[in-house]
Amino acid sequence: MVTALYENDHLKEATKIARQILFDLAHSIGKQDAREFHQKLNLTNPMEKLSVGPIHFSHTGWAFVDISPESNPSPDDNFFLVYDHIYSFEAEAWIKENKKSDFCVCVMNAGYSSGWCEESFGVPLVASELICKAKGDEACRFVMAPPSRIEDHITKELAHYKPEQRATNRQPEVPALLQWKQRGDALRESEDKFRSAFEFSAIDMAMVTLDGICLRANNSFCKITGYSNDELKKIPLKEIY
Repeated sequence: MVTALYENDHLKEATKIARQILFDLAHSIGKQDAREFHQKLNLTNPMEKLSVGPIHFSHTGWAFVDISPESNPSPDDNFFLVYDHIYSFEAEAWIKENKKSDFCVCVMNAGYSSGWCEESFGVPLVASELICKAKGDEACRFVMAPPSRIEDHITKELAHYKPEQRATNRQPEVPALLQWKQRGDALRESEDKFRSAFEFSAIDMAMVTLDGICLRANNSFCKITGYSNDELKKIPLKEIY
């Protein structure tokens, strides 16, 4: 559907966007499922919440999860998981059709599992697939960590693989969910700074349309004119001057 919206020369970009949409959807579903599942079982301990995950994944068809002993599931920035999705439905779909991918295909599994763990531990988490059965690798292996540390963990994990395996693994893309959150946080911070500077400036300022209608005025402007913001919206600026 996404690629159909793009010209042929933008196929790579369209494929990237499609994978990001899949990740975001699965991440949200994973968080919601975890929240409801934990409430029904009255689970409060983060490790208990995580422990029921692999069984739940297997039962619902997301694939059984085998967590590596080197993992460190702690409720802080040091959170780190390396895990395999056994019989991942996404990779199995490619294998069933006798097709081979040139990229890791288990995007929804990455999104769902990171959403589940994010809800369980109360820290922002993302996951990325390192190797994939759909590419001919021996497993569908993932790394999960907080957004600020995921790329470092990916680099360290890929260093363990053979050169030919590393060559087929491009630096995984940061999920759109994280990018939008970072941009949203930066935008809100910028808006807060602007709003504060605008509202409490000693200089009278107003935002107006091209035809001179006041959209918003700061405290100084209202004080010097004697009108409230609501009143200023009804009076053409030229009449005020």
